[in-house]
Amino acid sequence: MAVSQKSTGTLTDGSPLLFILCLVLSCLLLIDPLFPDVQITRPKLLVLELGIFILLLLWLVNIILTGRIYIRKTNLNIPVLFYVVYIFTAYFLSNSKPVALSELKRMLLCASIFFVSTNVIVSDKNRSIILLGWVCGTTLAVIYGIFQRWGQVWIFVVPQIYRVFSTFGNPIFFAVHIVVFIPVVMGLFLYVYSNKKISSFLRFLYLLLLFCVFGASLFALYLTETRAAWIAFGFSLVLFIILSLKSNKLKITFILLLIVCGLFFAYSTKHIWFRHQAHTLIWRDTLNMWLHYPVFGIGPGSFHIYFPKFASEQLLAIWPQRQSIINDSHNEYIQILAETGIVGFGIFMWIIAAFFGEARKNFYRNTSNTNRFLITGLVCSAMAALVQNIFSVDMRFIISAVYLFLVMGLLSSFEEQIFVKSFRISNTVKITGLIILVFLAGSVLQQILKPYLAQRRLSNEPDFFEKKPAEVIAELEKKTKLSPNDAKVYEQLGWDYAKQKNWAKAIENFEQAIRINPNLYGAFNNLGNIYFYLGNRRKSIECYQNSIAINPKQVDAHTNLGIMYYYEGMLKEASDEFTEVLELDPKNEKAIVMLKKMRE
Repeated sequence: MAVSQKSTGTLTDGSPLLFILCLVLSCLLLIDPLFPDVQITRPKLLVLELGIFILLLLWLVNIILTGRIYIRKTNLNIPVLFYVVYIFTAYFLSNSKPVALSELKRMLLCASIFFVSTNVIVSDKNRSIILLGWVCGTTLAVIYGIFQRWGQVWIFVVPQIYRVFSTFGNPIFFAVHIVVFIPVVMGLFLYVYSNKKISSFLRFLYLLLLFCVFGASLFALYLTETRAAWIAFGFSLVLFIILSLKSNKLKITFILLLIVCGLFFAYSTKHIWFRHQAHTLIWRDTLNMWLHYPVFGIGPGSFHIYFPKFASEQLLAIWPQRQSIINDSHNEYIQILAETGIVGFGIFMWIIAAFFGEARKNFYRNTSNTNRFLITGLVCSAMAALVQNIFSVDMRFIISAVYLFLVMGLLSSFEEQIFVKSFRISNTVKITGLIILVFLAGSVLQQILKPYLAQRRLSNEPDFFEKKPAEVIAELEKKTKLSPNDAKVYEQLGWDYAKQKNWAKAIENFEQAIRINPNLYGAFNNLGNIYFYLGNRRKSIECYQNSIAINPKQVDAHTNLGIMYYYEGMLKEASDEFTEVLELDPKNEKAIVMLKKMRE
């Protein structure tokens, strides 16, 4: 490397690889909404993670091959980096890194999509390609969601669901996806309507299609019956009217009309608005938890671990912890405050303030051209997500958070000032850099796939009680008569009876083995499994604890005890056990999957 040069200016063109990056991002936005979201396995999330991984990899390859770094000088760069650094620091200081890992991953994905989408768009054409993929993918998901209400529409047969959720696994997650999408469609509609460069026929066709997409999305939003999303849509619509209309008289007229329609809608759906969910009690108890850890919080991703100790009797009377695990605060801002303290919350609010500052700057720079409608749509899109998260924690759902940061990135791509740093590097250095990047990419890819592969292998693993006995029971019974003080024979016999689900005989033989040799930690662990199967959780926990007391490094007993604590709603204790398992066995698939299950 001989020379490096810094400069600032306007980005007017880019390498072919940047165009390919935009195509990849467009394809990701097209296909990801079509993948189902299933708890634990999360195919939709896996596709998103792999897509962002490919985008980041190609972006770095482009930097190495061209010898230039382009970074748009947006208001958001520094606060987003600060938040990533803060979450990184909190992760490394965490007593339970497997629990904090989910939040670290979420923030890394959000930051990656923000910086990539901000810096790969070098023309309006590139931006249009990305928006096209988004519109097509989400429209297909919306249509599928509408079909769910009836189960069969013409020749299309889908599972019938009253509160539709399309491929998103939950009506709330589908709803936030729609409220983020609708303002973008509205912005595109006005953009096409005002763009005289498009022929009259094509403009009419585009407007008709966008109007149909808007109507279908609005209907799907209604079918989700998600109150927070309806409120968020109302706020975003008011903001859209204010930003897109120049006449104050028209603004007031449309807002008054919207208020009247909103009141009528609220009255006609009053049975939905009065659903009781105890959110205010959760908010109160969460704030109480924050007051105990005000500066740095309880740690990223740790809400569900600590909250049971702060849940009030009034809340537990409605949602008993053994029956309904409360794993979020139903308010993103309160949860950020509780998990990251006033420091993390302050940085997050800095991101929001910087976004609206960037939006204002770009809006006034583009008031005389059609881009202002796209900017308006993106601003209102972010507003919808931020308002909905006052009443829910959709940004805990990584896909929703990624789309919010995608919107921030797309809006920031209108920034005209670019920081450019050029490097004069030899081909040897380029090849070396690419080789290093490939090795790093392989390591990262392994970490991305690790929890999904663990779940797949675990789902194919036979249950403890389904494995075939190692020896014939009759032969073991004979051995007990020949060697009545051989504890191992009784332990093996108990094991074989357990495989046949003869619980009484299994318990009898395990207990006899323990009487002969009280240090048989395996027998205690197996007894715990049987009592768990029989529904005696107290006795099961006692057996697992005895097993661990004899052999503190016994992975199976720690795992089983963690599972028992999970079913008892003792999430902090469960987390401690699974963390201990991963310290003893970093690749333990049950612990990896259970920590993921606890969060979901």
